[in-house]
Amino acid sequence: MIVTGESAPQSADLPIPLEDLVAEMLYCYIQSAKCTRFHTDSTSGAKLINQILPLYVGEHRALNAVTTLTGQLLALLTGEKLSDMNETTCYKNRLTWMSGYNFTEICINSTVNYSTADII
Repeated sequence: MIVTGESAPQSADLPIPLEDLVAEMLYCYIQSAKCTRFHTDSTSGAKLINQILPLYVGEHRALNAVTTLTGQLLALLTGEKLSDMNETTCYKNRLTWMSGYNFTEICINSTVNYSTADII
């Protein structure tokens, strides 16, 4: 329920109600990375740890797990789903391949990008 007491509108692209999606996302960040949302947003067979991921990002040039999983989650929620591509074609086109909703595997075209923090 939103503060207004009314239910949030349901997006046709979401497999579950928005409130449930947010609850699942919060669980992934504050309870355990071994969760439905992060499995959905990862490549098939990805191993996720059953603990809270460190949320401090820092300035390191290498991506950490929480940054990568957050980017993939945003890509799935905001990107264009390309169901006509297989894994090989998806990677050749420099797109994102992930498990997807119901673990059906899907190629995503999104504007999600990673960059490093530069020291001035």
